[in-house]
Amino acid sequence: ARVRGRLPGGSVRPPVTGRGARLGGRVRSGGRARSGGRARLPWAVYALAAGVVLDLSADTFVVFTVLWIAGPQGWTGAKTALIVVALRLPALAGGWLGGRGVDRFGPKPMMIGQALLRVGCLAALAAGAWSGRFPLVLVLVLGGLSGAMLPIGYAGARTLVPRLLPASQLARGNAWLAVGDQASLIAGAVLVGPLVATVGAGRALLAPAAMLVVAAGLYGLLP
Repeated sequence: ARVRGRLPGGSVRPPVTGRGARLGGRVRSGGRARSGGRARLPWAVYALAAGVVLDLSADTFVVFTVLWIAGPQGWTGAKTALIVVALRLPALAGGWLGGRGVDRFGPKPMMIGQALLRVGCLAALAAGAWSGRFPLVLVLVLGGLSGAMLPIGYAGARTLVPRLLPASQLARGNAWLAVGDQASLIAGAVLVGPLVATVGAGRALLAPAAMLVVAAGLYGLLP
């Protein structure tokens, strides 16, 4: 490789060859790559990550509520385990169908739709268990339907990130979503105990419903 330039006065700078030219090229290209990687992420990525935290925290809240009420409801350990499995199994079908829906209709409308459907399920479950008694059929049907919708939000968020960011920022954008995944496990678990103890398990289910309303609003703001 040969690098030629002009000195002041019009004379020609001696060509730079070999190792010097290669090092100069690496420094210039490396500087451009680093400056692109340091660019601030767009606001939509933070809104998406916040929506994911609320979305998944609502699901964690419901699962911990089921575990919390197992004793007062008189459920045995085996029965409680079967209920949790029954709440999780619909997510397998929901993931496959939801992924196809995201491909066909786009991630944003599917994410908003699943959040609002889950709001309806949790509001109905809260109304049915307002007195503190949880009818088993109600828990299985509404809880299972809510769980089936959950993978749609996960698939939609991962589909949106490459549309919101250039390739140089994908790692940072996905890292924010990963933080949201883990933060939801903590947030849901921390909230469920005080709320259930204060207002009762039935009324406490309005909290995850409110989380999903806010998540749907954040999804609606996305471009």
